[in-house]
Amino acid sequence: RLVAGQLSWGHQRRILLRLLGALAYAHARGLVHRDLKPANVLLRDPDDPGGGLVLTDFGLAQAGEEREVAGLTEAPSGTPHYMAPEQFEGHWRDYGPWTDLYALGCLAFRMATGRHPYAGSSMFALAFSHLQGKREAFTPRVCVPSDLEVWIGRLLRIAPGARFQRAADAAFALRQLVEPEEGPLDDT
Repeated sequence: RLVAGQLSWGHQRRILLRLLGALAYAHARGLVHRDLKPANVLLRDPDDPGGGLVLTDFGLAQAGEEREVAGLTEAPSGTPHYMAPEQFEGHWRDYGPWTDLYALGCLAFRMATGRHPYAGSSMFALAFSHLQGKREAFTPRVCVPSDLEVWIGRLLRIAPGARFQRAADAAFALRQLVEPEEGPLDDT
């Protein structure tokens, strides 16, 4: 299980890259997971976070062209802290790899900070935060690349077309981040 805010950057990076690989595999087969969250990421070796993982629970997965829903919207489904704006709005025709990448951005934010990127005391308030892009402050608990917040920000854009469109694109950008210098965080 992922331990939010307590993993070193190296472990976080390995987990994110492996998740991106798993998502790329699913997306290449026409599947959008739609419920990426820590509980659906199983670590094979608990002593080596990111050493091996399994993406589970494809219960809400959407198979690309096989979708048959009357109307333009559906009831929102997913885990609210990780749902993309198009999921809150039920705009099923807007679902795609970018929907899962939004959830990955929420997960990456939580791994780095120990907190969810969006807060709300009710489902409505949480949905409003996601739909308005009102994120919590990005304050990592461990040393992370200085551009990690920018990378996560691109994953968390409100408009699906403004996000990374493919997991491979997000993985490439993640690999380009300059590694942080090891040492304690500056509390100033």
